Amino acid sequence: MNIRKLPSGNYQIREMENGITYTVTVDHKPTQAEASRLIEEHKPKTAEKITLCEACIAYLDVKNNLLSKSTERSYRVLIRQIEPILAKTKICDITKAMIQAEVNRYSVGHAPKTVINFGTFLTTVLGFYGNKIEDIQYPQRKKIKKYIPTVEELKKILDDLNDTPFYVPVFLGSRGLRLSEVCALDLTDLSDNNVLSITKAKVQAEHGYVIKSTKTTGSERDIVIPEKIADRIRQQGYVYEGDPKIINRNLQKTQRKLGITPFTFHQLRHFFPSYSHYQGIPDQAIQDDGGWITDRVMKGVYRQGMDQEGYSQKISKLYETFI
Repeated sequence: MNIRKLPSGNYQIREMENGITYTVTVDHKPTQAEASRLIEEHKPKTAEKITLCEACIAYLDVKNNLLSKSTERSYRVLIRQIEPILAKTKICDITKAMIQAEVNRYSVGHAPKTVINFGTFLTTVLGFYGNKIEDIQYPQRKKIKKYIPTVEELKKILDDLNDTPFYVPVFLGSRGLRLSEVCALDLTDLSDNNVLSITKAKVQAEHGYVIKSTKTTGSERDIVIPEKIADRIRQQGYVYEGDPKIINRNLQKTQRKLGITPFTFHQLRHFFPSYSHYQGIPDQAIQDDGGWITDRVMKGVYRQGMDQEGYSQKISKLYETFI
């Protein structure tokens, strides 16, 4: 065990066991006995002693530096939704049948994707503590076609938002930016030649919002924006200031006002590849500007947004040249 004083004045206790390093920081110099106790309290309990709820919380503490703040927050929400009796059951006593029953219970009133996340989290925690449970049955995911706005609808929305602080965020959403990326931008991210550098995201943690790196390393990118938008950002001195949720609320309010089919801010990001592909922009350029690591998701998005009937008419006209 090692105890050292940090530049901040705090003391760090470190101990390695079975290849795992355990670290605890305190605001005073601990005795050896106190240091040993603190380290032992920090170590995960054995499956014989720990309950499912305790295991879930301890697992998140161990993985703290590996999970994004938004992911950690969503897992803590899931922990509170575990059936109370199961939450208090010791890890070693939990069976596959018990987890399957819990997944079945949770599936009532929750989307298949949410149920899968819930069950996968539980089995991952159990496996981490040596109780490996596999082959849990989940409800089948339903393929939902979400509405993507048309060019005309987007223009109407932007016209209506022209004199509001939501104009720039909505435009940037249609340019392929995630809401978290838009809200993390500031003037330092805009160059003199109208290039926006997307390198961070504003996400909700357990206590408020935090600025972190982008969703993936591939999401870091530079995009060119119209001079009109760049000048507006410079003139107002910011991209967006405020709670990210308000942007979505205002977008929904504007849709109702204009009689436009409801869609979320994220569907603006889906508008980007659909519109760009339709205009003949190469897939690689769309993928790079949108920050997708692979083209699988990107292509799935723009295929969903295509006007299939319109394309069929175009193909028909092409084939008319053969006859």
